Amino acid sequence: MSKKRGAGEGSIVRRKDGLWQGAVTIGRNKNGTQKRKYFYAKTRNVVAAKITTALKELQDGKYIDSSVSPTIKTWMNHWLWTYKKNSLKQTTFEQYETLLRIHLYPVMGDVKIIDLKSEQLQQLYNEMKEKGLSAKTIHTLNTVLHAGINNAIWEDLLYKNVTEHIVIPKDDYKEMRVLSQAEQDKLFNVLEKDRMGIAVLFSLFTGVRRGELLSLRWSDIDMDKHLVYIKRTVNRVKDYESKNKKTKLVITDTKTTKSRCVIPIIDYLYKLLEKHRERRDKEKLLAGELYEDNDLVFATEIGGLIDPANFNRTFSRMAKRAGIGHANPHCLRHTFATRSLEVGMDLKTVQELMGHSSIKVTGDTYMHVMIDRKVEEMKKLNDIMQNNETV
Repeated sequence: MSKKRGAGEGSIVRRKDGLWQGAVTIGRNKNGTQKRKYFYAKTRNVVAAKITTALKELQDGKYIDSSVSPTIKTWMNHWLWTYKKNSLKQTTFEQYETLLRIHLYPVMGDVKIIDLKSEQLQQLYNEMKEKGLSAKTIHTLNTVLHAGINNAIWEDLLYKNVTEHIVIPKDDYKEMRVLSQAEQDKLFNVLEKDRMGIAVLFSLFTGVRRGELLSLRWSDIDMDKHLVYIKRTVNRVKDYESKNKKTKLVITDTKTTKSRCVIPIIDYLYKLLEKHRERRDKEKLLAGELYEDNDLVFATEIGGLIDPANFNRTFSRMAKRAGIGHANPHCLRHTFATRSLEVGMDLKTVQELMGHSSIKVTGDTYMHVMIDRKVEEMKKLNDIMQNNETV
């Protein structure tokens, strides 16, 4: 068969092993010699199509030399540590690093970023969902990868982002754990006998998140106006500077501007806080020089930060003693929002108290309460309609 190149094809020849080989000049090396890109296929038409695509990309300025393309692992690590390390909160950085290391690199870390296909990612995300990972986890991983690939485009390593048309698998609906009034009463009987009972009650009557609760300072509470200002949160994070990769507790600003909110304190909680501060003062005297005065509202007996994991265990112990079944501290937040809506608090106010990014998030999260409210309001309408009936 003819070895002569077709018009605009570059050069195409048939090798001794039967494969067709094509080549185009993509530039010059440092010594001035031509730099060639080779394509292989079983048929001449396939090679010709590959060359045509390459030539068009060269003409449009979109051709990327795959030989200099880094792997996904190499590039994403470079992007994460060079571009994001000092611009992200430490907890967010750790989340991104963990998602990439655990879920992406083992499957396609060695794939060159230029060779990454959307079908590969879609398959990975589908498999992650089948393994029980949440849609939120998958969405976050795709968001991180999307940002990293965008940076590669800015560096002229790519010209399109394959993450843009991915379909994130949806979660099955999971009902929130909200304490019933009976369970709440049982828990109350246990809380008054526990040193950390006041912390649980504070969460139940304000809806604050666990990290916000444990990083709260007395200076954040206006005892005269009965207001608490949510400004920061505490988390346990990796200590990347430690040789043993140990972890440490860190206090940072709240995640979003919406999370920085002001919450009124009801009189019942205010009185409990006054008693709690008196108890704190006694602990401070007993500890003497051992006491770390960090101005924390909820602290260890010597004034230190309470580990969020330890608070989880403490609450689980209380829940078990109260006989209310499985529960974690986050259910206190859901219970607060549910009770607030049940007594007629408007959705916008609940959104502000919960620190949600939008009223839609609040409405979607507590749809079950909103439906119950609608039923009750419709009953009122029914009563009015019946009273106006003509005989």
